[in-house]
Amino acid sequence: MSGRAFPDAKASSATHDPSIPHIPPSVLDPTEFYLRGRVQGDVVAQWKGQDIYNWERLDLATPYALDLDHILEKQCFTYALSQLNLRKEDDDFALAAVVLRESVVNEPNNLALTLSSTNRIKGTGVYKFLDDARTGHRDKTFTRYLSAKRDGESLNRVVTGRITRNMGISMKKCQRKLSDEGDTPVLEKLSGQLQKLYVEMELNRSAKSP
Repeated sequence: MSGRAFPDAKASSATHDPSIPHIPPSVLDPTEFYLRGRVQGDVVAQWKGQDIYNWERLDLATPYALDLDHILEKQCFTYALSQLNLRKEDDDFALAAVVLRESVVNEPNNLALTLSSTNRIKGTGVYKFLDDARTGHRDKTFTRYLSAKRDGESLNRVVTGRITRNMGISMKKCQRKLSDEGDTPVLEKLSGQLQKLYVEMELNRSAKSP
């Protein structure tokens, strides 16, 4: 999910409870350019003009039909950062945020174009999973969060399977990029938190790829 507010974000317990760490995903937005305008051509070419979740050709002609999606959502990275109990004024936070923003999160291999409805449902499912994890209220699998009906729409099991598989692949690529940064303690800890999330979200699920 990219650049879109969650419909019930104001009701989030984690966002409003100062005792629960929360870092807004917007800290990972590019600061000097509009991301979609910069990467859309590369993203379309990378996936051969396909929607990797719905397995259909991208409708590039219809305005607002598609959204640019972060395969591994920005909120997954900021959740992992929050688990390290870093403050925005900390040097380690600044270092991790720059590396994520410039070398990991917004790279084409973590991006895809998909139907706006798919992007919205996926992003909200991730949001609710992470919010319940923060507050200790999570009582179901990540796939069930993805499958929940949102504004009268839902994703079927085949699509949620493709989403979890692609998120898992992207997670591993992101961890390798963090490893490539060398012996940097905060990035090693961040990678460890991402691995915990990989397990908790069961991102090793299998699904056929397009």
